[in-house]
Amino acid sequence: MARNIGGRPKVLTGKRDRRIEIRLTEQELIILQRLENETHISRSCLFIKRILYQQDFFVTTDVLKELASVGQEIGRIGVNINQMAKHCNTVIKSQSLNPKITEEFNKLMQEFLSEEKEINKLFRQMYRTMAKPKGTKAVIQERNP
Repeated sequence: MARNIGGRPKVLTGKRDRRIEIRLTEQELIILQRLENETHISRSCLFIKRILYQQDFFVTTDVLKELASVGQEIGRIGVNINQMAKHCNTVIKSQSLNPKITEEFNKLMQEFLSEEKEINKLFRQMYRTMAKPKGTKAVIQERNP
């Protein structure tokens, strides 16, 4: 009976056991450290993603937080629009619709549309940054054990 020693399981395939070194100037090191801090991605992952996969855009916690806040705001606006639409539908039946309600509805719709434009702009920026230029392909060779 084998004893369970616990810990992380051994990586059998795709193990990164090769090491490379590079030399940087002080200025280049500062830029690299700033990039590490901004993206919260390790140096090795940055090099692998940028060089091997030619990836210039990284989905960081800042991007996710921004998208989440915009999504929450759109959700709140959508709830308010639905409540106002329900109210308008019930009031229209009695034909006593207050003009303030339509003004509020129009204001919320404008806010919703502006938030929607903002999130669409963010997605377009992300797509442009992630799109690879024509003719560039990531060359990944399998390692020989």
